[in-house]
Amino acid sequence: MTVCVDCVPQSITMVGSHASGSTVYYNATSEQECKDNCTNDLSCVAVDIVTNDQPITCWVHFNDEAIRDKNVFADSSKTLFIPVKRCIASLYCKQFYFAAGVKVNVVVFTV
Repeated sequence: MTVCVDCVPQSITMVGSHASGSTVYYNATSEQECKDNCTNDLSCVAVDIVTNDQPITCWVHFNDEAIRDKNVFADSSKTLFIPVKRCIASLYCKQFYFAAGVKVNVVVFTV
């Protein structure tokens, strides 16, 4: 039996900021979709969201060097979103099995 444990996602949202060194992602239609796409992609370390573009534009960062202090800049038309803790179901599930009649919990971390 597999049961997912409670997980509370954590992130940093820096309104009015962006970082250098990103790749454009065109398929998002909202700010939340940009955030969700980054959170669900383990290779994404951050995303710049251009909020005054129509449709919204997401600039994805795949290298954590880009989000270090020296590479973060002020820009009132952008929001920098950094997922800190991701709650992807396959990462936060426990498997229960019985060994010699005793219930044993095993935390499964799979990607």
